[in-house]
Amino acid sequence: MAKREMSEQAKAAKMIRAHLKANGIKARVISDSASMTNSVRVTLNDELATTVEKVEEYAKQFQQGHFDGMDDSYHYSNRRDDLPQVQFVFVYNELSEETRASVWAYCQTAHANASDHDRPYTHEDHVLFSGAFRGDWGTWLSDRKPRARAGS
Repeated sequence: MAKREMSEQAKAAKMIRAHLKANGIKARVISDSASMTNSVRVTLNDELATTVEKVEEYAKQFQQGHFDGMDDSYHYSNRRDDLPQVQFVFVYNELSEETRASVWAYCQTAHANASDHDRPYTHEDHVLFSGAFRGDWGTWLSDRKPRARAGS
């Protein structure tokens, strides 16, 4: 029986996984396909925004285009013959409950008045909390992730 050839999405996932591993970044990389589409999903855990951006920058070369909602079609704007490519590459940064609690505690002490600690959770709190890793929170997280502090 002949050995089955690896799909394009599996090849792309394998290359992304190898690159991340070589750079010391732990991630779950999964390829998927459905009728007329394929994708690679990269899931990081408790990473700095700068690390997520580096992963996105590397992974986007495996995405062969983009979907345009204005004309409801997929545009092949990034075709490359030297790499296996997929239609979509998704990069997620999942935060553990411990990290969420730690960020929330940090936000409360750094951005709230002492008299505000007993007030109910508001929309502004949610915006501040959900944006914690998009802002300049590198100092807060680098104390907890020595690899990030070393400039990896």
